[in-house]
Amino acid sequence: EVAELYVEPDARGQGVATALVGEAMRIFRERAVSFVAVWTRPDNPAALSVYRNHGFEPTEQTVLTWLPLPGRGRPDAGPGGERGADNHAP
Repeated sequence: EVAELYVEPDARGQGVATALVGEAMRIFRERAVSFVAVWTRPDNPAALSVYRNHGFEPTEQTVLTWLPLPGRGRPDAGPGGERGADNHAP
């Protein structure tokens, strides 16, 4: 699974994502992986293009999101509900 791929704005349009996905695909083939999934939003044409160019096709979409409960932090939050400095997810 390719769950997250982020290219810094200054590096976009230079083939970075294409190279990263290509390398991931090489590793998957080398390891005889039989199924690969990628996730992106339908309003991200650059990502869709990169994935399509590597043979992926869009499927029906499932959207999952967080539902914070009163008095509770997110499951990935640290003490007091704060997110850790090394956790970059939204």
